[in-house]
Amino acid sequence: MSSSPLFTNDLEAIENILHANEKILWHDKPVFIPYLYYYFHTSIFQFLFLILWTVLAQYIDTQNKNIISFFSIIGWAMILYNIGEFVKHIITGRNTIYAYTNERIIIQTKYFKRTILSIYLTKILEMDIQMNYYNKKYEVGTIRLFTGHTYEDEGDTIKKYNYLFAIPNVEQVYNSLNTFTTK
Repeated sequence: MSSSPLFTNDLEAIENILHANEKILWHDKPVFIPYLYYYFHTSIFQFLFLILWTVLAQYIDTQNKNIISFFSIIGWAMILYNIGEFVKHIITGRNTIYAYTNERIIIQTKYFKRTILSIYLTKILEMDIQMNYYNKKYEVGTIRLFTGHTYEDEGDTIKKYNYLFAIPNVEQVYNSLNTFTTK
């Protein structure tokens, strides 16, 4: 399996970290619109709440003849933060590469700096495919990986997953990966 040659220069960083007998068997970028959807669908309600909060705070300020209150400043700050996060996901969505080799899965992202995450295939305990309406519409899917990492939240143990978002031909990639993880 191979993918578009449009970003082969970006593979240089991944190729530089490969071991002697390690070979890239597959690489691709996430499909952009479904990739953005993962951030957008989790933050839209927060963003709408912040807009309502800010409008209400400014309305109360005008009723009390105040120029601006602490609550409207907080609202505007959080709205700007959310816009910044959305821009960050636009940039990282276009600069993310997924790859797997005969030894590991590699996720490379670039925002202000290049970040490379390696997940060794022998460390993967669980792997599944997730698909939603937008995935089906764009013919992509997400592979969710669990390597045993957990964290505590109010006494509950929560699994920490790694994701390969918006992958074209997700079933083919999953089946190919599954042959390496079940050895």
